[in-house]
Amino acid sequence: MSGVEPRLADSDAVDLYAPGLPAATTLRAALRRFFPACMLSVGVVVAFLGLPRSVDAWIAVLGGTAAVAATLTAGFFAGLAFMRRHLYPDALVDGRRSVVAGLMSPLATFLVMASGIPLGTAEALGLLAVVGVAMAVLMFFAWLTPTPEAIRDPAWAHGDSEEKGRLHPGAS
Repeated sequence: MSGVEPRLADSDAVDLYAPGLPAATTLRAALRRFFPACMLSVGVVVAFLGLPRSVDAWIAVLGGTAAVAATLTAGFFAGLAFMRRHLYPDALVDGRRSVVAGLMSPLATFLVMASGIPLGTAEALGLLAVVGVAMAVLMFFAWLTPTPEAIRDPAWAHGDSEEKGRLHPGAS
């Protein structure tokens, strides 16, 4: 601890030990953090492969880059939406972890597609969405478990299922 605690108004207070994230937080993580980082990363790959010389080629490259990033983002959002009820607020999904996932997702896509299996358009888009879901799960799975504070609670230790449900929904 740095000794400096953030000051929150009573209306902004968040219980860090109660699972569940608002849908707006997951949407913000996907659109404001993951998508721009993904666009940047895909753009670097495109620049590495060679920049187009004509306007028509630029339009095609930008459209393709946006489509790849949008599909990865849709998968990332779907993964977060699936997990959001079980994630703890201290996962900070709308922070730098989503940026890192966005930067790494094109690399993960490249590694999966390097298998050499020919894919059609629909299969490639489906694979991109699956990679997005995988990035969300791999980045935030550590915040799916009950906190040490909840496990140390006497109700958790004695197996009181009603109290367990209050401390960690879904655990009984």
